[in-house]
Amino acid sequence: MTTIGLVCAIPQESRPIAKRFPGSSKLRLAGFPAWTFQAGNNPVTLIESGMGPAQAAAATAALIESARPDLVLNAGFCGALAPGLSVGDLVLARQQYSWSSGSLSPAPQPDSRLAGIMLQTLGSACHPGSFVSTATFAGKSDICPFIPYTVSNPVLEMESAAVIRTCHEARIPVAALRAVSDASDEDPSALVTRLFNRDFTLNRGRTAITLLGNPGMLPQLLRLAANARRAGTALADALAPTLEKLA
Repeated sequence: MTTIGLVCAIPQESRPIAKRFPGSSKLRLAGFPAWTFQAGNNPVTLIESGMGPAQAAAATAALIESARPDLVLNAGFCGALAPGLSVGDLVLARQQYSWSSGSLSPAPQPDSRLAGIMLQTLGSACHPGSFVSTATFAGKSDICPFIPYTVSNPVLEMESAAVIRTCHEARIPVAALRAVSDASDEDPSALVTRLFNRDFTLNRGRTAITLLGNPGMLPQLLRLAANARRAGTALADALAPTLEKLA
């Protein structure tokens, strides 16, 4: 039996996973939505942090304090920063970077042993990659020029570095798995910046006003939602059997 902690940021990431386990129980941990369920012999606690590194760190700390997991997985969406990855593809972090103030720097790294087990379990359906965490909605064009050509399968996300750092402080093995929600030739950052609040929640009023003033943005918003559903399904399909096999 392995007690597993699972950290997701948004409902589109967490809820497809919870639905794979009909016996899951919903609760709140330190104000965060959470679920507990059994994956084979492994008890799992899934917490939904909200977007951004501060939220991710706080939720991970609450998860560790409450569930006392043997290992932690960060799961969610990412944007491809280089050609070769399509919407719905799975990427597992082998390297972790942080992006801030126009600079790319190494961040605390995922546990290499756990990452190896995850890759072996997921098989050819999963790509080993490099995660780039940002604290804000950053445009891909701002980041791509700073990524060395030696970095394989780079993807952009916001929470993994914070989750990994918090787990390192608690000396808990941690890995990060993400599904691609936008390919390298699509950058939703401008749309997301326009429609989301500073706490990374959707501003429904601003969205309605924006679409009324510019209905041509609706197809992009619908495509963003469809890609999120596809990525969420791929993530849940991969994680449900994997959680049962981790030991």
